[in-house]
Amino acid sequence: MILKKLPLLVLMLFLYTACAEELPGIDPPKDEFFFPTGIKLSLDKKTLFVTNGNSDLKYNGSTLMALDFEKVITRMTNPGNQANCYQDPQNFDEYICELDDDIIQTTKWLDSYAGNMVFFPAPEDSEVDYRIMVSVRGGPHLTWLDIHQDQEGKVTCLDCGKGCSTGFPNKCSKNNKITIEDGLASDPFLLKHDPVYGYIISTHLGTGDLTVVDVFSEPPGVSQLNKGIMSRVSGYSGSYGIASYTEDKPYYLVSNSFFSEIVLLTWQFSPWDNLDYLIPVKRYFLQVPMGPLESGPALRDLALSSDGKKLYVLTKTPAMLLTLDMKKGEDNIPTLEVLNQVELPINPSLLKVDNSVAGYDLVYVSNFSSGRLTVVEPQFDGVITRLNIGSGPHEFIFVDEPEFNGIISVNYGESTLSFLKFENGNYKRIGRLGKPSSISSQ
Repeated sequence: MILKKLPLLVLMLFLYTACAEELPGIDPPKDEFFFPTGIKLSLDKKTLFVTNGNSDLKYNGSTLMALDFEKVITRMTNPGNQANCYQDPQNFDEYICELDDDIIQTTKWLDSYAGNMVFFPAPEDSEVDYRIMVSVRGGPHLTWLDIHQDQEGKVTCLDCGKGCSTGFPNKCSKNNKITIEDGLASDPFLLKHDPVYGYIISTHLGTGDLTVVDVFSEPPGVSQLNKGIMSRVSGYSGSYGIASYTEDKPYYLVSNSFFSEIVLLTWQFSPWDNLDYLIPVKRYFLQVPMGPLESGPALRDLALSSDGKKLYVLTKTPAMLLTLDMKKGEDNIPTLEVLNQVELPINPSLLKVDNSVAGYDLVYVSNFSSGRLTVVEPQFDGVITRLNIGSGPHEFIFVDEPEFNGIISVNYGESTLSFLKFENGNYKRIGRLGKPSSISSQ
């Protein structure tokens, strides 16, 4: 009996496999935000790039969107004149504007958990205007794309190995992905481009590693996997934030996401193979004036002051903003002595520094769990204000343009972008782009 049914079972398995290949899942929408994770404004300020992470795996992938920045700003600063904008029912002095084809230049399908982005130059002899690399934790891998523009600087194509077809989804070629098989560590997170040496450095959430990618080679590929630069604490380590400064050569400061540790690295040339290697120079284990930090505090983001004389660091436990001194010690490298600290709301997640509105440094700290943005004046050790920015802020950028001076945030928890305009000495959220939703409803 079993032998008689075997051909039927084989046929059913074949048909199931064929259907699976033809119907791999629901394609992601090309005109919606869904768990947005990253935001980046092009150097010419023509295009706003947004990654959608697909964190609930509702779709068969995530997306990279290229939005017309000028039209986005026009829509958000003049919403009353836009047909697809309406008054926010929960905030009557704000507007909600929807995405549409008028502001979406193009959308590219990516694997799930797309996140941070960084620009880098295209080969000089190519017709590509510039390139973008995206960290994709699904896989995991790094995906790089060629960006083509028209004469007005508008993005016409995001090519990741399969040409400029206008169809969607036009999935990326495996040749445009840098994977574990190519030497990448797992859980790629933040990306940093070194324009001097021509490398992209990736931190990794789940491991204390750094991956160095050579973007001068064609195609780009892993030059070095720097394993275990972080101390292991209770079996865990992870590289998180990354900041850089340049003297005779670039230096990098990387925070440990599981411990109160910062590692300083720089380049060392090897005459044996004519390659540059990113090597650890010193490890710092932070303390504060009242004594050592707790045994297991996680460091979050870090950033240098505008003049490069101080380093601002977030600690999760306790929730604090530390100001560290970048002055040189006897070994001619920064001391990172703790100068002062400011208490913050619990679970701080992201830190940025900007001096455009005050003429001196203000430190901006986002809080993912509360949806707040805390503005700190570090030289006076005080919190200036706390702003409602949106549910689950995952990344934010500063914009200083005549039409809009302020902050744009990607809100992972509600699938929107928030626009906070600076005027009359204060920040005010003027509206959101997208369809606000809760995580449970996405």
